[in-house]
Amino acid sequence: MNGPDIQKQIASNMRIIEEEAQKGLFTLSKRAAAAIEDNKYLRGICPHCYDETGHCMFCDKEVD
Repeated sequence: MNGPDIQKQIASNMRIIEEEAQKGLFTLSKRAAAAIEDNKYLRGICPHCYDETGHCMFCDKEVD
């Protein structure tokens, strides 16, 4: 999986998380939890290309 693919998947996961949050639930849904875990995995395998602000242009991870 390359950087642009990771970027697309993280954006898709963020839409899922936002949709679930808009439902006004007080507990984290399984769908949102799975998207959060997927984002963690994707940030771990991302080839990282940091911009001048110190954020990866693909996964938005900050420089360590």
